[in-house]
Amino acid sequence: MADAGKGLTVNPTGGGYDKNLLAIVVATRALMKALNTAVDRPVYLSENGRQGTFVLRAGSPPVTDTQEGIYVVSNTAGFYWERIYAPALAPTVRAFGAALDGVTVDSNAIKGALAVCGMAIIPYTSTGFVAGDIDITPNLDHVIKSERRPIWKIPSGAACAIRVLPSAVAQSYAYIDKFTFDGSAAANTSGAILINTSAGIVSGLRVGNSIVKDCGFFYKEEVHASNYVVDMKFDDVLCFFTRGRQIDSRRSRGFFFWNNIKVDNTYNFPGGRPLVTWISVFFSDPLGLDFNAIDVVGEVPGAPNNLAYQAGATGIYIDGVVGGRGSIYGRRLLVDSATGPGIRIANVFNVEIDTIQSYANLGSAIELNAVSKSSLNKVKAVGSKGVTNAAAAATGVSMIGCTFVTIGEIEADNNTGSGNAMTGCGDCGILGGYSINNGAYGFFEDNTGSRNRRVGVTSTGNTTASLFQNMASSATYSWTPNSGTPTASTIGVATV
Repeated sequence: MADAGKGLTVNPTGGGYDKNLLAIVVATRALMKALNTAVDRPVYLSENGRQGTFVLRAGSPPVTDTQEGIYVVSNTAGFYWERIYAPALAPTVRAFGAALDGVTVDSNAIKGALAVCGMAIIPYTSTGFVAGDIDITPNLDHVIKSERRPIWKIPSGAACAIRVLPSAVAQSYAYIDKFTFDGSAAANTSGAILINTSAGIVSGLRVGNSIVKDCGFFYKEEVHASNYVVDMKFDDVLCFFTRGRQIDSRRSRGFFFWNNIKVDNTYNFPGGRPLVTWISVFFSDPLGLDFNAIDVVGEVPGAPNNLAYQAGATGIYIDGVVGGRGSIYGRRLLVDSATGPGIRIANVFNVEIDTIQSYANLGSAIELNAVSKSSLNKVKAVGSKGVTNAAAAATGVSMIGCTFVTIGEIEADNNTGSGNAMTGCGDCGILGGYSINNGAYGFFEDNTGSRNRRVGVTSTGNTTASLFQNMASSATYSWTPNSGTPTASTIGVATV
């Protein structure tokens, strides 16, 4: 007759087998703490959600484990129980008491996992989980990751899902990967990732594979007069059901990279969310900003809803704040069908962008203000002339106080104002492209700039005129006006 719970084990001499208990089973951690420390075999904890095998160790745990996820201190001084979880990198947050039922707040379990393992692994559940104000520190190499992108529900009263604390240690990074952040239970001021710049410089963050819904923000830096972020990377982010500015960067100082970022405001109006009155993506005071693709899609003005023009609802705004900021490199910026202006870039230098597109927005398509020594290629500015509530006299590509800026392959079409307007600009150039069907001029240049050039452009179908050029030192070469007659050059003051 077999003995329940027993099995054959190699005897101490190695010459045979003994029949021994294979393990001790305890129902709670309290019972495990009370076990006699003379136990010579593993203990299996059957406590719901915390199941696992533990072995007895002499001494004290290497770290304090307040949630008793890996280390459970014995009632006998000088001993503790350690969970065996190899070959996994770390146990999931269930071992630290997480319910993961979509109702219970699991913040302490996640904090406990980070404190003990430096890593919080969150398994997928159909209900999602609730947690907020989780602090991570890049110089401790903290990692929060998931399986199959569970829904992270931000609780009422939480400022954020995750707060990134100050860190300025080179080659140390915190990682956040594969979550759907849901802020529907939190305030509009709450969001996914809050950067603790009010307390210091924050360096070293990697974020990937994020979906953000009903959040006041995806990424936000706290206010401070001089602290900044550096060495951060964000990849594959989608924001929808927005309730505020989704990217809010106040000051960056290099190695600041954004790839495949999508802010989709189209769901707000039909989904009963707030109408967008804010800037969707804002980079302030940047020095060393890189991006691959940043797209903002608006609430689709015009019929049938005929949404009102929102002057403050700029899609993407990059503002150097003061002169001397810049070194901005990117592949594509796109703002489509927004109720406000499209793209604004101001007070920066050394900007190199391959493609900029602003399409069917109610406000000005693209505005460059005090930009210098920069090159922008494949610039498309399609306005909303004829669309209900479109802003009057909205320029396609507006250039104000710019110097040594070159625009290649301009496409300005259907704007309520001029296709391209230069005000107070010097030594700027438009190289190729067209400005057509606009409500004022194809190309406009006032009398406060100098030495600007337009080369190889077409300007037809514009309401007022093809060209207004009001400086003796400016010129337009090899171009086609509304008459359709190719023109070799138009130099100095002229209206064509």
